[in-house]
Amino acid sequence: MGYLAGIGIAVAAFICLVFVTLAQQLSLKKARQGQNIITFTEYFSGEGIPDYLCREVYRYFQNLLWIRDFPVHPKDDLAKIYGLSDEDIFDTVVALTEVCGYQLPLGKETIGRPIGNIVLVEDLVRFLFFQKI
Repeated sequence: MGYLAGIGIAVAAFICLVFVTLAQQLSLKKARQGQNIITFTEYFSGEGIPDYLCREVYRYFQNLLWIRDFPVHPKDDLAKIYGLSDEDIFDTVVALTEVCGYQLPLGKETIGRPIGNIVLVEDLVRFLFFQKI
């Protein structure tokens, strides 16, 4: 019976975590009314970053969350909001580099900037942009 009780507790904890995460995402979505892919792209407009790169990053992160049409913001923390570890961030760089047709960085460092310095969505957008240069 102890084994089954342990499994039950683990399942209950997981369900609670899912509900808390959903509540946080819904709260953020509500707070970000009016923000969308257009405002996200406009955020980078003065930096010469192509719209298609911004759109790909935006869609990628929207697909990571359970909340439909979640408004991705450039200042979103990749770990706190999207649950990405350093390894996940590297995998994200690999996936988005390929989608955008850019050169994949060699190893975990490129242009003297380690991928570990990518903390926010805007860091990732700029990192990817510099892969094209």
